[in-house]
Amino acid sequence: MFIEPKNKFPASMLVNIIENAGLTEFKITSRQYDLLLELQKIRPEWHFYPSADKKVTALIKFASTNNMAGISIHYHLLNPITYMLAKYKKLDIAVFTVDSYWHMLLCSLFGNIWLFTNRPDRAKKLKLL
Repeated sequence: MFIEPKNKFPASMLVNIIENAGLTEFKITSRQYDLLLELQKIRPEWHFYPSADKKVTALIKFASTNNMAGISIHYHLLNPITYMLAKYKKLDIAVFTVDSYWHMLLCSLFGNIWLFTNRPDRAKKLKLL
């Protein structure tokens, strides 16, 4: 499960919510890099995936420099260079808003990435679920 905090609130509040919910297997993605860094100080064992709609090389640099688990990007940013650079830095890749059947097919060719979709019925057709 991926958790994506959209609103700004204290990191300690998010930690309390997650711990009170009893969640054990999850990853946190956000465009709020300061929040991710603060959470990482509180819970370094959690997995963090900074997110961006553009400037993917800066995103990869931020994630690798700060020992994050991976990156979260929009499907149109996924290409062989992005994939190889992230994997070279030992980062997981999460790709969001992959709703088209053809985009799912193309993204799945890269292998070993997380795909997020609003259309799981199409993912079932490709046997991705």
